Amino acid sequence: MSYVVASKVKEYVNGKNMMAAGDLADHLSKQVEMWLAQGLKAAQANDRKTVRGCDILVFSPGKTPFVVASKIKEYVNGKNMMASGDLADYASGLVEWLLSMACDRCKSNDRKTVRGGDL
Repeated sequence: MSYVVASKVKEYVNGKNMMAAGDLADHLSKQVEMWLAQGLKAAQANDRKTVRGCDILVFSPGKTPFVVASKIKEYVNGKNMMASGDLADYASGLVEWLLSMACDRCKSNDRKTVRGGDL
């Protein structure tokens, strides 16, 4: 399942004067799913049925809607939990941070194409 909006990812990377490899959005989706799983564990450890944005360990919500909110809710609901209203915003913040780190890694390797492996 894809959790990220590929066009937003490409737009962000292009805004850094770089190019996005075809596998970048898929790799981002896998990262989002991994962090959501950690958020589920954090909520359960605190005896809550609702996963909050702060449970995925991102300090601020994102400025760009990189994720599909309905897919985030679908994943969380599929685990018999509920998603707070801010969870998708914080997941977008996570994607924004991951993309920023990937772009930095790509630049440091003197490349213009950000690949999934840069995550």
